[in-house]
Amino acid sequence: MAVNLVARFGRDEAGELLQSSFAQFQADAGVVGLTSQLRKNEAALDGYRESMTCHLGDFGEYSRIRQRITATEKSNSRRRAATRRSAIAGSLEKLHRGDVIHLSSGRRRGMAVVLAGSGESVAARSQPC
Repeated sequence: MAVNLVARFGRDEAGELLQSSFAQFQADAGVVGLTSQLRKNEAALDGYRESMTCHLGDFGEYSRIRQRITATEKSNSRRRAATRRSAIAGSLEKLHRGDVIHLSSGRRRGMAVVLAGSGESVAARSQPC
């Protein structure tokens, strides 16, 4: 075949044709290998799915329930944080200049004096108790 190609197309063009043909052969072999690996992986997944069910229950169902619980817990946590931020903002809006407040936690806990009212920017100075 190679001799016929050289005789018909010349040495350079015959070389290019053979290389492209070999490259296609390798690519086809790669596809066959990937397809074979895909089948093995699918068979393994089928085995895992089968072993996820036993007399104690279905692990897939359990996993889906756990995911829903986690999503609900996260949603509730975000809702509680938003409610808390809203309550804090509402409390801060009620403060007036000269009000003395007690900050029970945080880096600046202790007594604090409001230096600006709700129409102004609210700032406070704290003194440790």
